[in-house]
Amino acid sequence: MTYAFSGAGSAAGVAASTEKGRDNLYPRKQTQALEGLPLRLHSAHYNLMEMFPGFALSAALAQSMAPGDQTLINLLGLHVLSKVFL
Repeated sequence: MTYAFSGAGSAAGVAASTEKGRDNLYPRKQTQALEGLPLRLHSAHYNLMEMFPGFALSAALAQSMAPGDQTLINLLGLHVLSKVFL
């Protein structure tokens, strides 16, 4: 769900950045000219994509090492909530 909202926000930000909308012929060129909120939405999406593999690996290792540790599960959930809302 987090990826869906992040991707939708990024796409909406890029599309709203110009009067013509999204440029599908040169998408990388268009993202270089972003400013303000569209740039923040696009950057937040890519930050989430870069951060997720490390989090997934650490969560899987933590669960395999201590599967019944409720404190660990709460900390993983707190990390996810802080990434979503902060």
